[in-house]
Amino acid sequence: MRNEKFKIIQFIREFLILIDKQMDNFPKKDIELKNRIRTNSYDIVKYTTGWIKALGCG
Repeated sequence: MRNEKFKIIQFIREFLILIDKQMDNFPKKDIELKNRIRTNSYDIVKYTTGWIKALGCG
């Protein structure tokens, strides 16, 4: 079960990095969205870890 926990967290990190790279050359409004995603990325990973623990998977 522990490996699955880390796989999920790693998948989310890779997803956030992919979004960050894909939005490099977008208009200003999308740059603002990209910055919000970047700012909230840590919280997303932190909450995911909490959800995994709450579900008894970690």
